[in-house]
Amino acid sequence: MDPEAPRHRTRTQDHGLDKALDNTLIQLAEGALDGGDPVRLELPVRNVNRTVGTMLGYELTRRWGSEGLPDDTIDITLTGTAGQSFAAFVPRGITLRLVGDANDYVGKGLSGGRITVRPHPQARFSAENNIIAGNVILYGATSGEVFLRGVVGERFCVRNSGALAVVEGVGDHGCEYMTGGRVVVLGPTGRNFAAGMSGGNAYLLDLAARRVNQEMVDLDPLDDEDRQFLAEALTRHHAETGSPVAHALLSDWDTAATRFAKVMPKDFKRVLAAQAAAERDTGTSTRRSWRPLMADPRAFSTPGVRTRYAGRSICGFGTGPRSTRTSAATTWRPRPAGAWTAASRSVTRAARWATSSRSGTPWCGGTTGLRPPSGCTRPTTSRSGWLRVWPFHVSTCCSTTICRAGSAHGVTAKGPGAEGLLHGGGRQDARRDDT
Repeated sequence: MDPEAPRHRTRTQDHGLDKALDNTLIQLAEGALDGGDPVRLELPVRNVNRTVGTMLGYELTRRWGSEGLPDDTIDITLTGTAGQSFAAFVPRGITLRLVGDANDYVGKGLSGGRITVRPHPQARFSAENNIIAGNVILYGATSGEVFLRGVVGERFCVRNSGALAVVEGVGDHGCEYMTGGRVVVLGPTGRNFAAGMSGGNAYLLDLAARRVNQEMVDLDPLDDEDRQFLAEALTRHHAETGSPVAHALLSDWDTAATRFAKVMPKDFKRVLAAQAAAERDTGTSTRRSWRPLMADPRAFSTPGVRTRYAGRSICGFGTGPRSTRTSAATTWRPRPAGAWTAASRSVTRAARWATSSRSGTPWCGGTTGLRPPSGCTRPTTSRSGWLRVWPFHVSTCCSTTICRAGSAHGVTAKGPGAEGLLHGGGRQDARRDDT
């Protein structure tokens, strides 16, 4: 290295954002961004246009919040070849229709928007036998819909936690580390499918079982609910993309349905079975109780702060109005290892038993310096923050005696509404109290 070379920043970096296509989209969609009026646009796109729709999505979220706008409020049709990260982080209310093809990272972090990709009507190739988009599509998506008429590359839907995707073929490592959402594959599947998949469902046509990594998933036949969902998904796919594959399957659906296999995570299946058993025993529905409410980890980085979440949960994270206040009576103090004893009986201690943020797979522990009681077969999670207690975690988490009130862990409900909290009811509050 030249001794005279500068060792600190001497000039600013030009990211070229002033030349981004989104600047034009924002101007043309001003009516929707300001007043929520429907907007329809048609523009060309080139592969130098990266992250198309991302800045537009930022403007929508900044003005309308996390709920976004009604579906298809901003409906944009783009013709050509899109650059990388097409429609990344697009929120609800924005629909991007690409007539052409795309590069890698389509729909990365999709947050409620809708994406369709189909070849140009004058294309001379069959889409189901050709690549329409690149690798790592829908990486980390949390919600929304994607319809792809054609085959895509590797690592499709990696870490997807809530989006719906229909595609006509995928490369290797599809649905890797997926924790939620639904995926329909209407064509060939690459190797090592569903590696590390802990939540959600995948439906594969004419599946070769050797292509699936079955360490964490099972291959199950379809039930009536699955067949109904698939019929609706294929109908939507055909309507959005004009797919001849979807049309052929729907024309003889009774026969086509037998060609599908369902990929189901083993732990997730066990959680759903325990939930169904609890519903039969109690006669009440617990379908929302396994979805946790995770407090903002930053709220617990400073001792003495109590945070209450009055809003609902999206993908495990509290998104409602927040208020913080400091109280000497609720000052939090770290405890040494082994401090968990049978004396830990408060409801807030019970909340330390939690689930993973989306799949509902139970995990024990959750705070540094604390460990679960003896007999627990699950490892301690390193997740920061506190999670809403999973009401029936004992039945799938620990080898100790099943007790929905948590007495097998030395935890007893105390105070008004405590029983409801332990059973998944009551207010969606995340509190910390060592008194």
